Amino acid sequence: MKTAIIINDHPDHCRERVMALKNSGIAVLADCLPEVEALDQVQRRCPDLLVVNLINNIEGLTLLSAFRALSGAMKILVIATPHSGHFAQRCLDAGADGYVIASDQLSEFKEAVRMVMRGYSFAPAQDFPTAAHRRYGASDEQRLRMLSAREMTVLILLAKGMGNKQIGAQLSLSEKTVSTYKHRLKLKLNITSVVELIDFARRYHLL
Repeated sequence: MKTAIIINDHPDHCRERVMALKNSGIAVLADCLPEVEALDQVQRRCPDLLVVNLINNIEGLTLLSAFRALSGAMKILVIATPHSGHFAQRCLDAGADGYVIASDQLSEFKEAVRMVMRGYSFAPAQDFPTAAHRRYGASDEQRLRMLSAREMTVLILLAKGMGNKQIGAQLSLSEKTVSTYKHRLKLKLNITSVVELIDFARRYHLL
């Protein structure tokens, strides 16, 4: 079983994230761990995943580098207050594998965990052009692997010529939610229109 340690998280949010990790088959070795104990605990327990809430951004980046120096194989997911994509990039450069905003819904955290544990980078959708894309070299194949299962399904249905209403009916989603998925697809795939999304899906034989 994969293991994780959570550092500096708010107790209320920490409980939710501990449960999310357990539901994903990841055992939490320690949670709400203060920074002063973190390096020693990580070094001794060697978790597969480290979840770090960056309270002080400057010192936090230094801490990230220290964690990364302990293990190149350990996955590191940062939780932080909203910043520009440049801050997300700084976290990735310091050794993080993923970055989520503290105020985001729990589903975003779950998706980030899923992606980093599979070996991919993760950053909020609005940060992909400046963060994860830059780290990956922005190849189409890598962008495609960043998509969640639901995003992939929406992309395939779009390529089949379905509109928001039809997709929503098939997936039991509102038209507004379908529009949100389309927006996220365009951001993740670095595409500006639905026509380009359809061309992308056909080019990679997703139909």
